[in-house]
Amino acid sequence: MKMDDDNIAANAEKNIFSGNDVVMKKIKQGAKYCAGIVITIAFLVLTGWQFDIEFLKRLIPQLVVMNPVTAISFIFCSLSLLLLTTKTRSPQKILYGKILACLVLLTGLLQFVSTISGLNIRVDTILFKDKLIEDISGKISNRMAPNTAVCFILSGIALYLLNTTVGNQCRKNSIYDFLLPDPEYNMNEFNRLINEFARKSLGGKSATKLISFTI
Repeated sequence: MKMDDDNIAANAEKNIFSGNDVVMKKIKQGAKYCAGIVITIAFLVLTGWQFDIEFLKRLIPQLVVMNPVTAISFIFCSLSLLLLTTKTRSPQKILYGKILACLVLLTGLLQFVSTISGLNIRVDTILFKDKLIEDISGKISNRMAPNTAVCFILSGIALYLLNTTVGNQCRKNSIYDFLLPDPEYNMNEFNRLINEFARKSLGGKSATKLISFTI
């Protein structure tokens, strides 16, 4: 009787882990789809800047456009994630993925420091500088918002630490779980901060939420 109970318990535990594996597989697959959507959104925004297509830069005329450097950073985030989570991992892919993560981190850090210190770094105006000046809508700036810079800082750190070995454990979770112990609280607080700032464009909000989910 005891052996039967042990077998039932073992089978139940096996089914639980098997179910978790299926869920995790679907989550990872969904994350890669989201990364693809982010790349598409950012590419369309850059196309809009290149060819002066207003509809691609902003869906609604009154909204702020996505900054070109912001779009590039979203592409780097997504490519870094795809390189670091690919099934056929290689040292080259990991290296390229971490380089892209560092570029995202550096972009966010320079922009944030520039904003809070008043330094004229202007990392967000290296692309389409003249068009950015012409495209200012009223008194609303089309430069990278401070909260966007913070998001890139966190995303860059999260991507760099992805699958990083700490001791005998491989760190697969994000920097948001590292900073705060409750994942549900992390995402709710993160989404609250995203929605709090009205300066960010519609495309920027969507891309930021998607990239935070993928990480």
